[in-house]
Amino acid sequence: TWIPLLNRSAGCGLFIIIAYLAVQHRRMTHDLMKAATREVEHQALRLRESLLAKNAEELQDLYDHAPCGYHSLDPDGLIIAMNQTELNWLGYTKQEVLGKKRFSDLLTSAGVQLFQEQFPIFRKEGRVHGLEFDMVRKNGTTFPTLLSATAITDADGRFVASRSTLVDI
Repeated sequence: TWIPLLNRSAGCGLFIIIAYLAVQHRRMTHDLMKAATREVEHQALRLRESLLAKNAEELQDLYDHAPCGYHSLDPDGLIIAMNQTELNWLGYTKQEVLGKKRFSDLLTSAGVQLFQEQFPIFRKEGRVHGLEFDMVRKNGTTFPTLLSATAITDADGRFVASRSTLVDI
């Protein structure tokens, strides 16, 4: 009578062990799948970041080496951005210009007067096209330019900065 009882107990014990192993196998498979999914997502993110960095470099290169000058002014006319093309035309470095010079600092006296008349109108209307200025280089020489610009505004329509192109004419 004890052999069938032992046989039944061993069968139940074996069933419990197999059930435990099956649950553990399922948990481990699930964990491995999650880890593999995370790794694939991580690789995809790294690839996306790499592509974004490459695009940012290409855009910066396009901005800096465009065939025209680009600059941005804050509401007070202070230069907050300028591409390398315009800096090369003027003979300055970014460190000498950005946040330190106003656009009017780079103009002849007639240009300063025109700028003082037009900048408030531009800030109000949000665009200007075809203004002619004589720019003054760092070495004191001048060259004629044609300026067009659009305004960047905040959600309330207040002027934040300009987007300006400058062509050496």
